[in-house]
Amino acid sequence: MKRGLGTVVVSLSLLLGPVRASQDGLDLPFSSARWAGDLLFVSGQVGNMPGEFRLVEGGIQGETRQALENIRDVLKDHGASLDDVVKCTVMLADISEWEAMNRIYVEFFPPPRPARSALGADGLALGARVEIECVASVPRVTARPLEEAGLETGSFTEEISGRQIHYAVHGQGPPLMVVPNSWGLSLEGLRGLLEPLEKHLTVVYFDPRGMGSSGPASVDEDLSMAAVREDFHRLREHLGLEMVHALGWSNGATNLVYLAHERSETLASAIFVHGVPRFAPADMEAMAARYPKLFQRFGEVQAQLESGDLTPAEQDAAMRELYVEEWFPETLAHPERILEAMQEAFAKAEMSWRHARYAQQEVPALDQRPLLGEIPVPALVIAGRHDALPPERAEELASGLPRARFVVFGDSGHFAPIEERHRFVDLVTSFVGVR
Repeated sequence: MKRGLGTVVVSLSLLLGPVRASQDGLDLPFSSARWAGDLLFVSGQVGNMPGEFRLVEGGIQGETRQALENIRDVLKDHGASLDDVVKCTVMLADISEWEAMNRIYVEFFPPPRPARSALGADGLALGARVEIECVASVPRVTARPLEEAGLETGSFTEEISGRQIHYAVHGQGPPLMVVPNSWGLSLEGLRGLLEPLEKHLTVVYFDPRGMGSSGPASVDEDLSMAAVREDFHRLREHLGLEMVHALGWSNGATNLVYLAHERSETLASAIFVHGVPRFAPADMEAMAARYPKLFQRFGEVQAQLESGDLTPAEQDAAMRELYVEEWFPETLAHPERILEAMQEAFAKAEMSWRHARYAQQEVPALDQRPLLGEIPVPALVIAGRHDALPPERAEELASGLPRARFVVFGDSGHFAPIEERHRFVDLVTSFVGVR
């Protein structure tokens, strides 16, 4: 192998810091990795501990090992692995350390190994001995392409199949319909999360029954996930959309599993954001142990809501305050950075205690895994590394779906669309084929 003697490369990360940190997290002018078709280009990694501006000990071999572990983590965050790597570029501060670096390198790449270039470099970030970048080839699950929706934009309240449905259409491009959260969230909240997608897609939102300007929830069944799905399809047909992309966040992602199972022929893709296919009382107990003060506070507020001392409007206001001021911030990976953006996203959203109470009772235990293998829809499953439920649980959703891609957002909790906004938009739009 040619060692690239005499070649001098000045590392871009010398000025910008370790590229392991996310673009959203540090506001850096580049990404840790970017897709181009089926190729994933991973920015150069040095041997720093994740999230720290400190190199590991152990000289060239310790740094090589850590740099490759950092690359492995970035690949995993994008649904890829070291087995998918087809090309590496190794930059060495001292080319004479090539053999020592190589002894560690081959541990990570058994035959057939990626193509590789090794270069002598001057000025690596943090005074590193080595920096490594790579390209991975990953045939990806992609959505069925759709044409421009051609819908009139704006807010509308119309009688559809005997029910009053309030909906909003924003943006341009192929249609993406958002599955509302049955626990009582008006469309303004979901638009606050997803509005950047409107630059690339025609996004359709609607209020569940009893929320916003949609018709009332006359009976308890109007509060159910099934009612949301029924209105989703009524609205889709009313808009003349034979097929749409569909996106659900949190409870909406859970409902999207049922929707995709029932009416797969109407979905060009299903995008699950922070959804899990199973949930049991033991999971709630584990969350309570992780967030003891938050769950104590939740119990106090719930007792107040159940007391009968508050009007419905006061109940809704108390629930909204608990969620936006306490619950949501606790489920952010970095509330000190994202809190203001999160609160702004939900500033105009209505919330409903009646819906939330019904949602708690509707699915006391959840296990959708038996349904997953029967869903042929191309799927994108997004998890947050710091979510209240571990990303491994969301990975069960992707593993059970026949045509799914799983991506972990390393700097996100439960709000990836705002915690890593640029990456979220790039991932979703590339998945549906509009970038």
